[in-house]
Amino acid sequence: MRIQDSFGACVWRCGANAWRSPQTQRDLPLLMPSVLIIEDDADSRRGIVKLFEKEGWKVLEAGDGDTGVDIAVQQRPELILCDLLMPKFNGFQVCRTIRQQLQPTKIIVVSGRDYAVDRTSALEAGADEYLLKPITWEVLNRSRGKFCVTRSIDSCQNFRIDRP
Repeated sequence: MRIQDSFGACVWRCGANAWRSPQTQRDLPLLMPSVLIIEDDADSRRGIVKLFEKEGWKVLEAGDGDTGVDIAVQQRPELILCDLLMPKFNGFQVCRTIRQQLQPTKIIVVSGRDYAVDRTSALEAGADEYLLKPITWEVLNRSRGKFCVTRSIDSCQNFRIDRP
């Protein structure tokens, strides 16, 4: 997709791949897709963060569900990866709360539990996908159409979309 910003620079974007048109000489920041990782285990969270940073994503982190929901509402990431089993505010509750406030945001629940009831409950709570740990970039990339993300027109206030 080609997007033109308010300065006239053309930007193409699909997932983590974003680049400016060679026609522009301005030093404008690239559009970086953002992901929120909600995971109570610090080591697991660090591993997932590294996967996304390596692919050029802007990464937001939360160590619990409450904080994750707050960050999601404030920052509006394109993608949320959420652990299922967390103390106090679990992945099911996170999905329900985020779905009520951020409909188009993609939510992927990650869990070490391979139970059909967990998968079904997560999807019913609003998750778009349910993946088993440990996750790799290849699995994430296959999931959800390789994360080609675009924000809706109303949240791209400074951008105009040019259709060929």
